[in-house]
Amino acid sequence: MVMHRIGEQLCFPEFEADSSHMHRLLFMALPDESAARRISHVGYDLKCKHGLHGELFPPKRLHVSLFHLSDYAQFPHDVAERAKEIASGLVLPPIEIILDRVMSFCGAQVDPPREDSYALALLASQGATELLMLRKALALAMIEAGIRRRFGGQFKPHLTLLYDRWHRIEEDVEPIRWTVNEVVLIDSLVGQGRYKELGRWPLKGRFPVRSVSSPPEKIATTVD
Repeated sequence: MVMHRIGEQLCFPEFEADSSHMHRLLFMALPDESAARRISHVGYDLKCKHGLHGELFPPKRLHVSLFHLSDYAQFPHDVAERAKEIASGLVLPPIEIILDRVMSFCGAQVDPPREDSYALALLASQGATELLMLRKALALAMIEAGIRRRFGGQFKPHLTLLYDRWHRIEEDVEPIRWTVNEVVLIDSLVGQGRYKELGRWPLKGRFPVRSVSSPPEKIATTVD
């Protein structure tokens, strides 16, 4: 799946809700309480400023998606246990990110997209490269474990604030600093708007100096 444009609107692939696949397993980065509160305030101000009508994500559902394992009709106990083992073995450091720009994009894979499929999301000017490296580490480990066969395409770390009808917004916002100290494995109940937390694992270690200074690799995106 790749990022593309419909007209002049930036678009990302979207996971369509499928009633036969109720469990969506993902690794996420979740903001701490203070960061989530500040993000919610920014979201509220933007919603009022631009006259948007979509419902803001509640603070406890704000997140940056790192890696989508897959969707399952029944909860995959074996996959979840292997994913937990992989997460417990991560040797990467905490990541300080700065969210300081907001952008709208469409998430649907059809042209024209659904009228309620346009997202408003925060982007990071700092920490994006390290988030890409974290995602790649998770992806390679999942492939080695046989959970996923491959990954590819483009990935742009973002934190979705809301979904709404068509809008075109791109502007700077007051910077929000947030240190990603852990990765969280989530069971997202498709179509229910609920998450189940399956575990948290602290980030520890350090990035290879050469990798941090290298351009980020383009890898597959997911949309909330």
